[in-house]
Amino acid sequence: MDVLIQKINGDTFTLGSAGIIVHDFNVGGLEMETAYEDTDGLHGRFNMGGVYRKRTISVPVSFIAGELSEFPLHRDKLFNIVTDLDGFYIREMRRPKRLQYEFRDTTSETGGLILDENNNETSYDTPQTWNEMSSGKRYKVRLSNVINVTQSNKKGDAELEFETIELPFAESVNTTLSLHGNSTYQTSKDWTNGMGLLTDSKAYNYLFDGNSNIEFYYPGNIANDQSNMDKIIEFDFKSNVDTFAFSINDIQIEIKNVGFKVGDKLVFDGQNILNNNHSVLQASNYTQPEIKVGWNKIDIKDSVSVKTKIDLRCYYK
Repeated sequence: MDVLIQKINGDTFTLGSAGIIVHDFNVGGLEMETAYEDTDGLHGRFNMGGVYRKRTISVPVSFIAGELSEFPLHRDKLFNIVTDLDGFYIREMRRPKRLQYEFRDTTSETGGLILDENNNETSYDTPQTWNEMSSGKRYKVRLSNVINVTQSNKKGDAELEFETIELPFAESVNTTLSLHGNSTYQTSKDWTNGMGLLTDSKAYNYLFDGNSNIEFYYPGNIANDQSNMDKIIEFDFKSNVDTFAFSINDIQIEIKNVGFKVGDKLVFDGQNILNNNHSVLQASNYTQPEIKVGWNKIDIKDSVSVKTKIDLRCYYK
């Protein structure tokens, strides 16, 4: 096993490359905060809703120093890697097959031959496998516990407990635009089983030219409906228009009296609404697009001619 760490500045490395042995990657369930209201004289209670708050991920690790005098160096290296106030992204890595030796019966008529994956006799051992990404998901975390390293001769053991920061969800490493026109996504380590993908690659269309039939698929199982979730919806104008309006999943969005010209680029990015990198938030109805799980639809009002680009990060329980 191993863990890939990506720092906020983009630096990427594995714990294994730093001489740290990873023994497991335990992802806890989502912590839910719920609210209820009681009413006198009525059985039960009313559900007032709930939100997801955080989740924890525990990673037991160890290291082996070359000499007893080198133990503090390995311990301090571990501290330096994971004790980061800004947080970082982590990804789970596992071997596809267990690392082991082949056992052979050298006294029988087989002569020590074994069967390979094609059921043919061979004298070669099955190739060993390396750690690889177990999914295309990552978590943004910060260390939440105080690390206590237990020493046994040259070996050190510790438990790393991470806590999600900002959002409690797993998120896709790539965004939906990487799926557009990509017929090989099924062999990618960044889009894997368990990420809600459809088998038909033609379903992944996130670039549209025109004002009709703008339908796109969101593979996540948590709606991308908050301003702190990564999503960019961009409109490139092919005609001049004073006001631009559209609906997405019956949510009405309008930008009035801006005077859009051919070549202008209107971008919805988090809380920002920008036209050619200038804020037009005050000209809007202060409504942001919300992406639901599965299929979504955009309707352009008044037949305004635009090119549309949709780039979303996907979120998962």
